[in-house]
Amino acid sequence: MLSHFHSIFPKFYISGHNYYKSENYLRADSCFSRVSESSYILADYALYYLAKSNHEMGDYSSAIKYYYEYKNKYPDGYWKEKIELEKANCFHKLGEFLKMEEVLRDFIRNFSSSGLISDAMFQLSLSLEEQKKWEDAAENYYQIWLNHPLSEWANKAKEKFTKIIEIHHLELKPPNLVLL
Repeated sequence: MLSHFHSIFPKFYISGHNYYKSENYLRADSCFSRVSESSYILADYALYYLAKSNHEMGDYSSAIKYYYEYKNKYPDGYWKEKIELEKANCFHKLGEFLKMEEVLRDFIRNFSSSGLISDAMFQLSLSLEEQKKWEDAAENYYQIWLNHPLSEWANKAKEKFTKIIEIHHLELKPPNLVLL
């Protein structure tokens, strides 16, 4: 009986993953929910995809709850960096820009060598713009452009930096600009 009980979780996980890939997030949610509460070896992945399913359904509050649960249960888990950016995205969707800013500043501080750092910095800049913190946003865009010139965000950051400086008549002279 016990082996039958444990053999059901792989089936739920596979079904959940198939539902997720076919964008049937409600059914994926149901499958991943069962697996995430188990001791099955992929319970951490199930919890991540449970959060993602809620995120995709537009239930951002539930997604945030599951992202925090993942962070607490699996502090060194595979998705530890990605969940922070996705959590920030949920706060953005909810219009909670200050919370978004906090999550992203924590990400930048805690994962400074991450390959996702330019993504976090760009999202942070968007959050700062939403809060009308023009100078901070411009400085952050400048740092992306200067320090991550090969990132997918470099050109967009340069454009946004220039636009903010012009529109808001800011006289930012980042220290490194003088050296160029």
